[in-house]
Amino acid sequence: MITRLGVPTTSSMSPPPTAASGLNAAALRTGLPACDPAGDTGRMPLEITDQIRRHLTEDPLAWLTTVTPSGRPAPRPIWFIWDGSTVTIYSLNNSAKLRHIEANDQVSLHFNPGPDGNDVVVIAGRARVLAEAPLPSQRPDLTAKYKDRVERMGQTTQWWDTNYSTAIQVNLERAWTIPG
Repeated sequence: MITRLGVPTTSSMSPPPTAASGLNAAALRTGLPACDPAGDTGRMPLEITDQIRRHLTEDPLAWLTTVTPSGRPAPRPIWFIWDGSTVTIYSLNNSAKLRHIEANDQVSLHFNPGPDGNDVVVIAGRARVLAEAPLPSQRPDLTAKYKDRVERMGQTTQWWDTNYSTAIQVNLERAWTIPG
């Protein structure tokens, strides 16, 4: 028996995976899902495909989903920076997501799909609050991406530093995609 997208099946009951099924190249090679929702079929190495790289480098917004103490998913829109291996998010100080991560470090990042509902990327990983992170305005990569947005909101980089000084680092582990 194998597991595809968290649903047990046997190879005689389901056709082999294809790119159209939404599995990435690693999943196509192994027959296992790239993102294991059940968490019990072993770790898949994260393959940064061109599609994933494009979302990580070009998208201005993603959704960070944390888990509440009662086990409910809690998605929140976030600004983020990818450094080639991890994602850094600056959170509103004292936000609920910080308490969620403290209790359960498992998170997912979701990127908005294309207008036709394709080009879907969901990345699972583990998050941690960084104790000694620079302020948002001290990150050239972050200010290049978001300073204009902060100003269009009628705010300053001082406001950003004061209210969003808590950095979260997400180590990316698995991804699930539907090609665009």
